Amino acid sequence: MKKYFLAILLLALVVMASGCVTNTTNQTKNYSANGVSFQYPANWTLQNATNNNITGIMVVDADFNRTNGTLGSLATIIMGPQANSADLATFKNNITSEAKSSGVNVTNATVSIAGLTANATTLTGTDNSTNQIYVQLIDFSKNNKSFIIFLEAIGSSTAVDNAKAGFDVIIKSFKVE
Repeated sequence: MKKYFLAILLLALVVMASGCVTNTTNQTKNYSANGVSFQYPANWTLQNATNNNITGIMVVDADFNRTNGTLGSLATIIMGPQANSADLATFKNNITSEAKSSGVNVTNATVSIAGLTANATTLTGTDNSTNQIYVQLIDFSKNNKSFIIFLEAIGSSTAVDNAKAGFDVIIKSFKVE
């Protein structure tokens, strides 16, 4: 009898605990086209364009649309034929030089994406209105294509943190097919 009592007590605890747990997983949408796939926050809007063998995919949050890009978050994925590494280095140097001259912090690191180790340049700071600024530029090549992923969030520190969570969803789920 004692054995059954312990089993019932354990079962009751499991049932009660499961009823008290809330689902904190953010809902996502899936993108799968142009040789890539990834997830992105369900409350963001997708825009897609192809021009001269260059594909641009942009997902933006509602604030970005509402404020004409002065506040909000966006992720832009640009892909095309494998770029000349010197051109990419020049592009990144121009961005980081401009950022440093305006007092923005610049760091370089690597991130894991699409089964590769990619270069990541991150810019952080504030704008003239004391909004937080977070920009990350990730670049890599795979299957004879070059990829640049541009992540940008401008707003309160809470908004930037929320955007970073959305960016993590994109980066962790990004696949080159």
